[in-house]
Parts: sequence; structure tokens; C-alpha cells
Amino acid sequence: MVEHLPDQARKTAASLPQEIADMPLVRLSIGMMHTGIGEGLAARESLAVLLQEEPGYAPAYYEMARAEMVFGNHLAARDMLSQLEAFDEGEQLLAMAAADPLLESFLNETSPHAIK
Repeated sequence: MVEHLPDQARKTAASLPQEIADMPLVRLSIGMMHTGIGEGLAARESLAVLLQEEPGYAPAYYEMARAEMVFGNHLAARDMLSQLEAFDEGEQLLAMAAADPLLESFLNETSPHAIK
């Protein structure tokens, strides 16, 4: 059953009506799904559209950092995380990054702000 979850998630995402699929939270969720199953390229594509359409949507930068780490792309991940500092909720998202298994590998464990 568990081995079929990625296929089910893809089918569910593909079957969404366009007006729902275009919602920022839904796009973010689709990007998260792709990152979670190791599909970094699909995550990048989904999140790039979201960042282009909603550049003020801070969670998209966090998730794009995670997607970049699927490829081990530390520089791009750091760039995405550094952009969070411009947002009100950025501090909370950076604190989450310090405990995120995909991101903690290059963050200073004592300070989630050590991304520069």
C-alpha cells in the first residue's frame, strides 16, 4: 500500500480542477509532495511557477530550498532561505529549517540564521 502513495499523490494532483490547482496553498502542497517523494525537478517546476506568480508567499521559498536539497544544491537552497529574512514569518520558517532533515545538513545547528 505505501509503495503506491507517490502514484496516488500524482494522480490526485493531476486530477485537480485548474482553478484549484492554481491556488498558492495547493501549488505549495504539490511542490511539497514532489519534494517528499524525491522528485526534485517536478518540485522545482511547480514552485518556480508559484514564486513567479506569488513572490510574497514566504513558504514557497522554504519549500524551494527543500527541493534544491533533493539535488544537494546547497547554494540555491541557501539563496532561497536567505530571502526569507525579508518576510514577517521568515524567522519562524528559518527556525523550522534548522530542524528539517533536508536542510539541517548545512545549517548551523545553534543558529537557524547562519545561512549567509
